[in-house]
Amino acid sequence: MSVRNILAIMRGTMFSGLVELKLPFFSLQKQEKFYELTFKSQIFQEKETWLGDSIAVNGACLTVSAIDGDHYSFQISEETLLRSAFKKSLEDSDFEHHLEWAVKLGSRLGGHLVSGHVDGVARLQQRLEKDRCFYLTLELTGESRERIAPFLVEKASVTVNGTSLTVNKVFDSHEATSFDLCLIPHTLQETHLGSLALGDFVNVEADLMAKHWCRFQDYQKLSKPEATQDQRKGCL
Repeated sequence: MSVRNILAIMRGTMFSGLVELKLPFFSLQKQEKFYELTFKSQIFQEKETWLGDSIAVNGACLTVSAIDGDHYSFQISEETLLRSAFKKSLEDSDFEHHLEWAVKLGSRLGGHLVSGHVDGVARLQQRLEKDRCFYLTLELTGESRERIAPFLVEKASVTVNGTSLTVNKVFDSHEATSFDLCLIPHTLQETHLGSLALGDFVNVEADLMAKHWCRFQDYQKLSKPEATQDQRKGCL
């Protein structure tokens, strides 16, 4: 496969966790097995958005499925609804969704590598405002915890509703895993994270590189005939 073909495959598949636009949806239609979400803005045209392009909406990679003037539509599947916090946000027509266009290969990466594949949801457990910053504590339980908690590392990256953030601290208990975040004034201005209420759920994507490394380690252990049962359990 040529370098040109590899670049073509990689084009439009990654994000960086930097929110480019906050926008409420224009319309929402319930189909048989998915929702059709439509936004209205000239910014789509300014950014030369085409049918089939990938855009992260609250951290979930969605495909432009229809274009009508400055109306751009996306289809949200059942799998995305099950694994994300979309249902609650779609109940509020004034809610401003985070949008980010795919990063072009070779462009500056301002946040960290984000795939747009939501791993699960976290609940806002605590919030504190101090010195113009907001300090948030998010809680992971159940399947979301299993998929995300192993990859949470202090001072490493995590994606929350499509926003690249730094993990301040991680707390593990038998029932849940919590992690702290700090939102600086710029982040509060550019995102909706400062308006979240206690109990709200957010989309979370664990660090992509950590997940790949863990998978590699697991496979290496499984491929060794002399590996014990405990060793084959892997990092998860």
